Amino acid sequence: MTAARIDLAVYLLAVLATVKLAGWYVGRRWHGHRFTFGRYGLLLAGPLLAVVYASWRAGFAVPVVFVASAVVGPVLEFLTGRAYAHVVGTRLWSYHRFDFSGNTSWLAAPIWGLAGVLALLIARAV
Repeated sequence: MTAARIDLAVYLLAVLATVKLAGWYVGRRWHGHRFTFGRYGLLLAGPLLAVVYASWRAGFAVPVVFVASAVVGPVLEFLTGRAYAHVVGTRLWSYHRFDFSGNTSWLAAPIWGLAGVLALLIARAV
């Protein structure tokens, strides 16, 4: 197994484990569907640690891809949402917390960054 595939496996394992543990913890501790920064931080903790690990293993490209994806992703999401609303006449999705015109949220930026790092690791593994 190559180093790129090991990095991908570690990243995917960190993402899945964090989502599973966060879901279990949130389900046991808090009932209801209210937003808290604690839940949000818990959801991002594992994948962000995996990004740090991937940066240590793969070098400079990982943080650059993370930041670029965290900027480009919300911009594309905003433009897609606006275009869809303009053409169809209704919103495709709507954000309510820290939103930018309802089409994207500043809280989505780290998720887009994580998706960019995942795409980089998949491309390196293939």
